[in-house]
Amino acid sequence: MNRIKIFVQSEKSIQDSILKYLRSTYPKAVVFKIHEDPVFGAVGIPDIFFAWDGDVYLFEVKRPGEQLSPIQNVVMKKLRYNRVMAFMVISVEEVHAIINGPNA
Repeated sequence: MNRIKIFVQSEKSIQDSILKYLRSTYPKAVVFKIHEDPVFGAVGIPDIFFAWDGDVYLFEVKRPGEQLSPIQNVVMKKLRYNRVMAFMVISVEEVHAIINGPNA
């Protein structure tokens, strides 16, 4: 029996691709990976911070088919309530569309 192997990108790999894209495409932007710290209460926060041209975006990176955890859902709702541009993304292409518009 032949088995087909399907490559599924890890979340870290997707994050690294997005960080590389943001840093190379927007060299004057502020871009960094946010590290959770349960000791000081920083849990459920999005993975990537991106500030460019007067706007600040927060991106929670997931693999295709994955969903936000309950705490991530709460944090995202609070961020959006406070007019923070916070998004769950699964690819560089989604990040590009969010920043530049869907037709860019």
